[in-house]
Amino acid sequence: MKTSGTRTTAQGSQNATQTQSVSASGGPGSHATGAASGSGAASHSSASGPSSVQASSSQGLRMSGSAQRKGPRTVRLAVAKVDPWSVMKMTFMLALALGIATIVVLFVLWLVLHVTGTFGNLQSALSEFAGDEGADQLLEVFGLGRILSFGVIIAVVNVILMTALSTLTSIIYNIGSSLVGGFHLTLTDD
Repeated sequence: MKTSGTRTTAQGSQNATQTQSVSASGGPGSHATGAASGSGAASHSSASGPSSVQASSSQGLRMSGSAQRKGPRTVRLAVAKVDPWSVMKMTFMLALALGIATIVVLFVLWLVLHVTGTFGNLQSALSEFAGDEGADQLLEVFGLGRILSFGVIIAVVNVILMTALSTLTSIIYNIGSSLVGGFHLTLTDD
């Protein structure tokens, strides 16, 4: 059986406060332990039950909870600022992976078309319309070297554009979030 007594201790120069519920025998309780540091404070309230704890963190976020509470906890947060440097690095890595995947897909596609004889059938169909020399010139466009060169050019342009546009988007988002507050998210735990 729990009582409504609290035990508060101060540690070091940070003035950390720790609040514990105390059982009837005087020992610390195991389910209502909270810690707050800095300018935050922890208080024990019996408004919503004997084991309700409310704490305020050093950032001003008020947290409250109860050991007897049912259902998932929800927290409402706002994305106030996005670091453009981290967005640029992450987008560069993702665009680089997408570029490598593009080159691999083009190589595999060309290999499948070559093994299945699609280029041979295309050459015979084109030779009827354009002659043998015209068909050979048209099929040189679909050579492996040209296809992979085209894939590399597309991948490099994609990396440059995606990185630049996402960095610019993060800068524009920071400007807009300073005006209207950014995206508001509601997170729950399961």
